[in-house]
Amino acid sequence: MHVRDANEPERIRALHDLKYMPGERVAALDHVARVAVDHFKVPIALVSLVDETAQCFVGCQGLGVAGTHRSQAFCRYTILSDEVMVVEDAKRDARFVSNPLVTGDPFIRFYAGAPLVLRNGIRLGTVCIIDRVPRTLSFGQRIVLKQLATIAMSEIATRG
Repeated sequence: MHVRDANEPERIRALHDLKYMPGERVAALDHVARVAVDHFKVPIALVSLVDETAQCFVGCQGLGVAGTHRSQAFCRYTILSDEVMVVEDAKRDARFVSNPLVTGDPFIRFYAGAPLVLRNGIRLGTVCIIDRVPRTLSFGQRIVLKQLATIAMSEIATRG
């Protein structure tokens, strides 16, 4: 299923303007992911940029890969809104139940992502947290996740 925002061409242009190389990691964004792992007590946290075909992890804790294909990315849904997206149990969500990242390694059950939003409203990617067990996210935790996305976006915007 192709999930795209109406401003996809502008979004992709903004991503290319940042000049990140595929697989490039940024120490400050790894730190944001580490704070998320510690704060939310999850095994995985990512700062991802979503392009035409892939999501690239520019900040990462708990995964040994540089990204995934966009068709498998939970974040492709998160970038459609300015709100935090929460999937309490991926095995009970029709969008993700057969996703290879749910049925296989890393066996995602819980996902929460906050979009990385430019000042002009374009969403480039996410700060997300992942667990292998179902969970919920409180209102306060959603605020913290959005704040981490704001911090990550400040770092990312310095590249543009």
